[in-house]
Amino acid sequence: MQKTLFFIILLLPWALDLLSPSEVMNSLLGSLSWGLCCVFAFSSLITTDNNLLSLSRTALSFLSGVWICLWILSLTNPDQNLFVTGYSSGSKSLIILHVGFLILGACMVMSSTASSLFWLFKDSRIRKKNNVNFLPSLESLKNTSIVTWKASSYLWGIGLFIACIQAFEAFQQVLGSERSKNWLIDHKLILSTLLFALILCIVVFIQKTQ
Repeated sequence: MQKTLFFIILLLPWALDLLSPSEVMNSLLGSLSWGLCCVFAFSSLITTDNNLLSLSRTALSFLSGVWICLWILSLTNPDQNLFVTGYSSGSKSLIILHVGFLILGACMVMSSTASSLFWLFKDSRIRKKNNVNFLPSLESLKNTSIVTWKASSYLWGIGLFIACIQAFEAFQQVLGSERSKNWLIDHKLILSTLLFALILCIVVFIQKTQ
């Protein structure tokens, strides 16, 4: 049941966006709420901790409601500035894949960071003999942080590869085939590559210290 729910959340919003005039998944708020929904659904899959399951389900219900409201609003009022796409160039299929992988990777990083901070907070409270029972166990927080960080490296790697293809196509259209190699020095591409390399280094470090 949990796996089915995860795949529904993962794929249904994109299908609705493709089959309707809406472009909510091509907006920052729409894609971010979808990415966080995926993270909480994924968290429910990888843990048996009751506190974490309860937190994930509550957040998932809220964020799903937010996304549905955004989708309905985008259908009734498509001229809202909130839904102006930031990815107007390139084929729609590449845009969907690019935005999907990068946003999901970013949400995984956010989840990993939050889990680590909660781990530090709970650990400090336990050391002071003042336990925080409403938070998940230290082991659950640690596992969630590691798994989501590893997942983000794969997702950003794939998203970056798709971004390279998009950048090449965009430079080819604007500059022509002879100067299209300039996409290699595009500042967005360089920044994305550096961020991906940083995440990959941290994943390798975590793997070696386990």
